[in-house]
Amino acid sequence: MGLHKLIQPNEMEIEGLMRRVTEQILMTAVYTVLTVKQMQQLVQALVFSNLDYCNALYYGTNSSCIKQLQSIQNRTCATVLSLKRREPKSEHIMKLHWLKVEECIKFKILLITYKAICGLAPDYISELVRYSPSSGSRTPSLQLLLSKTVFGDRAFVSCSAKLWNNLPSYIKTASSLNSFKSEINAQDTLVPKVASDQGLKNCKYI
Repeated sequence: MGLHKLIQPNEMEIEGLMRRVTEQILMTAVYTVLTVKQMQQLVQALVFSNLDYCNALYYGTNSSCIKQLQSIQNRTCATVLSLKRREPKSEHIMKLHWLKVEECIKFKILLITYKAICGLAPDYISELVRYSPSSGSRTPSLQLLLSKTVFGDRAFVSCSAKLWNNLPSYIKTASSLNSFKSEINAQDTLVPKVASDQGLKNCKYI
């Protein structure tokens, strides 16, 4: 089951996650006396803890899976702000300073990559992050290992370099972990810039 989830989350796993999170959302909806800030704190503890758990594994998965996960966040947003069912949620998610599901997935991978580069990650993760020998800039690029399969492209050793190489230099050289997080959240760097072809430089196939 664990290996299968690593390769491709199946419908039963997504449905199970949605069922658990829906129950948590219904629980938070009862607390109508809470302020918006208090509701945010509540859903972060009850809902987002489920959405964020191992979410880096969802990188590169099929769009229907991402849409289902995003629908959970949309419903959570509607609960916090007491929105109507058909009211667009994207603008309100931005006002709450939330990253969308796809952005959260990329953020988690970049966060792990930053920790690996700075020696804050376990050795078995740090060993997967390698600088490209042909990179001569002040902020050298990571070596991108391209696979000929979709599953290979989703591997951390591949997707981490692709996302990292497309970050602006001032973010990659952030002086601290908190600074890195702030810069990522403050700029529109997660979608779609980090998915551009610029990340294909300094790469080789595996």
